[in-house]
Amino acid sequence: MTAGRGKPMDIVARRAIEALRSGVPSRDAVAALGSGQSAIEDRFEAMCASAADGDPESMLIGGGFGSGKSHLLEHLSRLALDAGWTVSRVVISKETPLHDPAKVFRAAADSALRAGQARPAIIEAAAGLDLDARPYAELLRWASSSGSGLNERFPATLTLFA
Repeated sequence: MTAGRGKPMDIVARRAIEALRSGVPSRDAVAALGSGQSAIEDRFEAMCASAADGDPESMLIGGGFGSGKSHLLEHLSRLALDAGWTVSRVVISKETPLHDPAKVFRAAADSALRAGQARPAIIEAAAGLDLDARPYAELLRWASSSGSGLNERFPATLTLFA
């Protein structure tokens, strides 16, 4: 018998138990237990629908040590991935301070995942580029134009691929 991504059931169960024992949330433990927070799940799913309609919202989750914040966030990440969203995990720290949006954005881009992809989304997107195709040439032309409003590093980075 297998569970989730073809892993044998006993390995998944053992990982879930070990994660719970150590107090560290894991995908296996979250998949086995869910969140038990149906009101938050419902609100999150409504927020995803609102964002899909072009009206994004936000949610602040707080609580004391061991209250299940990380477990809940892991569960919400799984719901978002299952719904086709791209998910990033950014840990605010000295290396990624909240007051530095460039570092936060970079961390979000570096950690972005999509359902069914083994590598980060940015790597998958780069691997899927057809550098000889017209859409890539149009992107490069637009990014290089003064009207794009982009930092000059972006078209320079695109040029490295071409």
